[in-house]
Amino acid sequence: MILPLNAIWGGVFVPPFDPTVQTEIGNSFAAVSYSDAKSANGNIYAVPRSASQAVKINITNDTTALIGTSYAGSSKYGACENYNGIVYAPPLSGGQSFKIDTAIDSAVKFGASFAGTFQYWGLSKVTGGAMIGAPYRDVQPYRLEVATETAARVGAVAGATNANYLGAILANNGKVYFIPYFEAQFLEFDPATNIATKVGAFLAGSGAISGGVLASNGKIYCAPYNGSKVVEFDPATNTVTEVGSAIAGTSKYWGCAEAPDGNIYFAHYNASQLLKLDLTTLTTSFVGATYAGSEKWHKMTLAENNKLYSTPVTKSKFLKIG
Repeated sequence: MILPLNAIWGGVFVPPFDPTVQTEIGNSFAAVSYSDAKSANGNIYAVPRSASQAVKINITNDTTALIGTSYAGSSKYGACENYNGIVYAPPLSGGQSFKIDTAIDSAVKFGASFAGTFQYWGLSKVTGGAMIGAPYRDVQPYRLEVATETAARVGAVAGATNANYLGAILANNGKVYFIPYFEAQFLEFDPATNIATKVGAFLAGSGAISGGVLASNGKIYCAPYNGSKVVEFDPATNTVTEVGSAIAGTSKYWGCAEAPDGNIYFAHYNASQLLKLDLTTLTTSFVGATYAGSEKWHKMTLAENNKLYSTPVTKSKFLKIG
């Protein structure tokens, strides 16, 4: 449950969300240790990419702790989603699926093994007890039946075999939309039929957008990666619209989340500042401190304390916003 703007959480008054307050928290980690994280059971849990273990962020005191079984390998997992207190992740580079049971802080691989590299980079839960994963360099979507914890490739071929989609977003119509990366169109996936269909206008350039989020207005907003503007996708009409001001540069932003103030914030990947999209005016602005370096932070999630947390890439610590 996300709190109202002013509330008591854990016996402590929670002030209004302030995006200019940005703090690096917890222990330091090696580069590319983690990719995605989700809120569950009152804390944040991140799945390992090149790190050997999952990590738990205690959002009461902003400490981090390694949890679960240790596994070797790099690029293990790139996306995750919380389903009733268990954080699931599809394989990124071969091997099995992964789960964190946040009730007991266990973290283990499970299920069938998937061959290949950089297969799935995006995950969404859907009605009916399933999780759907976005094909990155795989040619079919991923489907996990939560009740039996069985995973399989499903549906029609999604397209080429190189960097197709970077995100899976469940819309209000019950369908999942995969965010195009090197693909030119969004991919609509119907979990009732396992049919995938390309929809919407063509996006110019490769890697124009990356991560996305379903906003409170029912539309999906995607981070400007190599493209110059935030992209709005309306699942009701399959309309694609660029919004906000043009931003120069490449590999600028990746993950994003809607904050308690009703705006969307985009994690600064190569860009030097956090990007804000005002959902009322559809204008963009830079917020907070300037950070040097490239590939700084990656995905972003909203925690129960009304703060945003972003996973580090070359930065050594998680970033807390708000």
